[in-house]
Amino acid sequence: MDNIVTLEELESMLDVKFPKTFHDIYRTGAMEWLKHSYDWLNEKRNSVKENAESFFYSVGGDCEPVVFPEIQELINHFEEMLEYDEDYRLGKIKINPRYRFIPFAEMGSGDLYCFWYEGDKKEPEVVVYGHDTGDMTLWAKDFDEFLFIQMGSSVVEWENDIDDESIQAHISFLKGEYKEIFMGGDVDKIEEAIECMDELEQLEYLIEI
Repeated sequence: MDNIVTLEELESMLDVKFPKTFHDIYRTGAMEWLKHSYDWLNEKRNSVKENAESFFYSVGGDCEPVVFPEIQELINHFEEMLEYDEDYRLGKIKINPRYRFIPFAEMGSGDLYCFWYEGDKKEPEVVVYGHDTGDMTLWAKDFDEFLFIQMGSSVVEWENDIDDESIQAHISFLKGEYKEIFMGGDVDKIEEAIECMDELEQLEYLIEI
């Protein structure tokens, strides 16, 4: 049975607001496949794949968006993984109450891309939770930078063709300078732009009780 969850319903369930660019992309219809269950996706996989705009379905690289009906379960899984830390399990440490993490995509390794909400910040940063280490790594200053890094990595590290139909379709989702860099079609410039971004650093997200 298909369990359809819209972005508005997801935000209501989680009591959180996703980034503006996330909403902009959602309104184009590119995230239609994310509203459905994995059972539905298994049946419709070919039609989803044939649509070049299906959000990050055929772009390549190391990013697989999580369908909306499964995000709450993934949050529960994230919290269960924290239990492997003995101090967390014994109640000696906890997540900083000013922080909230909402996983929205996965790496092939099982590590989680999460929106990091801090206090009253309107737009979350993006972090990666290492499921083996428990580390939380700052990945991008916002969702716009995240999109550029993922698309850039697809053509630089994974050597996907920048003229691929899916990659070209996703350029419209980029903003400002990120879009300009990609429209130039110069992979070397894309690589240079990624290298100029801030180095990844660890986020201290657990505090003693």
